[in-house]
Amino acid sequence: MNATLDLGGSVAAQIYINHASGPVYLTNLTVDGAGNKVSCCYVVGIFYQESSGTVNHVTARNQQANIKGVGIVLEGGASVPSVTVKNSDIRYFDDIGLWAETNSAGSELTATIEGNVVFTPGYYVGIKIDTGTTATVTANTVTAATCFVLNGVAGTISDNTIMSIGFGVELLADGMSVKNNKLLNGAGDVGIAVAVPITTSQVTGNIINSFPNGIAVYCNATNNNVHSNIITDALYGLNQVPTGVVLPNTYFGVTTETDHSCP
Repeated sequence: MNATLDLGGSVAAQIYINHASGPVYLTNLTVDGAGNKVSCCYVVGIFYQESSGTVNHVTARNQQANIKGVGIVLEGGASVPSVTVKNSDIRYFDDIGLWAETNSAGSELTATIEGNVVFTPGYYVGIKIDTGTTATVTANTVTAATCFVLNGVAGTISDNTIMSIGFGVELLADGMSVKNNKLLNGAGDVGIAVAVPITTSQVTGNIINSFPNGIAVYCNATNNNVHSNIITDALYGLNQVPTGVVLPNTYFGVTTETDHSCP
């Protein structure tokens, strides 16, 4: 153990960037956690703790530790760091592939995540954007049980290819938008889950294919914040839409286009 998450929990980090005075650049590296024999805490391939920098052309793999293995952690703080992760490969973790987080309600981290491949065959999370984060997440290919968990302050995930065996995207806070992604079902249940009331978040322009539930809004949507999506081959196109709410989307091969079964 050589670090502690600000959200709580000890960390054994293979590469640990701790409150660096300037940007730290990592490139052309393979960070492999195979055979780590760690069971006490999180095993993390790369940990940026309140530090800025760029990760480019890096592989983080085999971070596994009793369901506490994380490929890359980006953690913000009072210095409001900015970190970019691009063109990298994150795979065979047993908790989260890439985790951006702070313990602040306001934004104390800017994360840019682009052009990466994130893969795990287990029931884990591909990319998690947690509290206190402003994130731009583009052009990634993510395969996981839950590909994206979004609890950030602001930002957009767009133009990603998402293959889910559970949830494609879980939207857990108002502020982040989900735009122009391609979601493919790999035995999942919900393409995009809008789990909280949203007013600023937009769910638009996504192509959602073969999920039983294309978009589940759980009675949280209002007019014009879930629109212009294309949903194909689904049992329900939009599930649990409040009565009187108009969400204009396009459907092909969908049994029930809009379900209004709000409790």
